[in-house]
Amino acid sequence: MYMIKYIKQKQYKNMLFYIGSLTLSGITGILIFPYSIMHIFFSYRGYQAIRFLENHITIILYKIKENISLINNEIFNGYGYIVIILGVIICTLWIVLKRISNRQIEKINDNETKNYVANNETEEKRKNKYCNENNKVNKQRIKYVIIPMISYLVISIICSPYIDLRYLMPIIPLIFCTLIYFFYDMLQDIINIKKTFYTILIISICFVISVIPKLSNNAYTYKGQKEVLNYLETKLKNKPMIYIYEALSAQYNKTMECYEALTKMENTYIMEKDTFSINNIKEVINSIDTTNGIVIMLHYEYRNDILEKMYNGGLYAHAKYAGKLGRFVIYELYK
Repeated sequence: MYMIKYIKQKQYKNMLFYIGSLTLSGITGILIFPYSIMHIFFSYRGYQAIRFLENHITIILYKIKENISLINNEIFNGYGYIVIILGVIICTLWIVLKRISNRQIEKINDNETKNYVANNETEEKRKNKYCNENNKVNKQRIKYVIIPMISYLVISIICSPYIDLRYLMPIIPLIFCTLIYFFYDMLQDIINIKKTFYTILIISICFVISVIPKLSNNAYTYKGQKEVLNYLETKLKNKPMIYIYEALSAQYNKTMECYEALTKMENTYIMEKDTFSINNIKEVINSIDTTNGIVIMLHYEYRNDILEKMYNGGLYAHAKYAGKLGRFVIYELYK
């Protein structure tokens, strides 16, 4: 977008500075983390994105729907419908008042009347005129924010392997800024500048208030992880733990969140997922004291399969969810 802007305005010097800054940023990023090239072009994640575009076009609408739901729940705390209603009301008022204003302008055909109006402009009207001229410039600038934002949003929704807020985080501030800009721009045509400022201030405060409940969300403060570790140390420490991990996850250091949990337990038995079988797990359980139950920690993706096999094998009768550490879930198992 900025390249088009510089070429259109013949600002070739600024264009060269812009290209240089992007190139320098890219080189710096690669020097800091050289493996990023492998991640983007040659890793299983990059491969997933390409294969998705080739073979899974039919589920793009599903991903769009889920990402809209994610934005509503995580960014607007479930109050996105209020933003939509507010936007519809402001847009409707803007359209109606704009039409009324255009009709009034069409009726002013007499030059003397025009001169009279021009010569009797109030200070407030002059300020509004000045602001309107600035708005024209701002409208030219805002497109350099909106178009890249929408482009990133579309690419992120299509290519991201998971429905997760982390892929949208780079544009969350831009979403808020764009909403505030549009509300401010339309309100100026409905009410005066001073009232517009206070209205936008109230809307902004409401946005902030809607996000406050997220500040206590365990997913963002890691309080939940501390609570789980504390629960293990105070309530489950004396119970034997069976930790089932996957070799691939260990290879990519995706089991690191479990290490601290293992230090909280007095007796821990580690088993690789590929070597898991009912006979192997029975051998482990029969060698330990399970009078007060056992604790099992395993990856959420294969938890149902393993827990079902253990239940069908008569290794437990009741399971109690104890918490989650990153990708791993913890259960208390009782006979």
